[in-house]
Amino acid sequence: ELNNLRIEKTEVFERLAERFSLSTGLKEELLADFDSNLGTLAQPYSGVFELLAACKQQSLKTGIVTNGRDKFQRSKIAGLGISPFIDSVVTSGGFGVKKPHHSIFLECLRQLSVSPEEAAFIGDDFEADMKPANALGMQPIWKSSDVSTAVAFSSDTIQEIQDFLFP
Repeated sequence: ELNNLRIEKTEVFERLAERFSLSTGLKEELLADFDSNLGTLAQPYSGVFELLAACKQQSLKTGIVTNGRDKFQRSKIAGLGISPFIDSVVTSGGFGVKKPHHSIFLECLRQLSVSPEEAAFIGDDFEADMKPANALGMQPIWKSSDVSTAVAFSSDTIQEIQDFLFP
């Protein structure tokens, strides 16, 4: 339950330590193990490799904007096996600001040398991803079965998103 809350993983482990009377050493060891090993268990959505390959075939730059501790998020990205396809990764832990703050999106765009109007942003969180992408002038694409007039396209499947981007 704690892991599904939108709180820092350090807070998750603090709460677990309190709940189960774990020593500080054990709590830190469990958090370090979590950081080191979760990335190896990460599984990409079906179609992610094909979508990223299609982006590269079109000579498009790709970036990731993600909330979380830098080392942890980069471990997940590496574990997914998508690093060769990604040109920029901006984590809230590394940048110091979380989504939905516009500055974290703008930093990724700066690193990619892309203006917001030239960018599409695919995300699964309406508040943290779609609202700022829309406000900044990017083409917001929502990975969701829900529909909204505030996004350019929405679908719960990566293949349909790829078909939208590359008709």
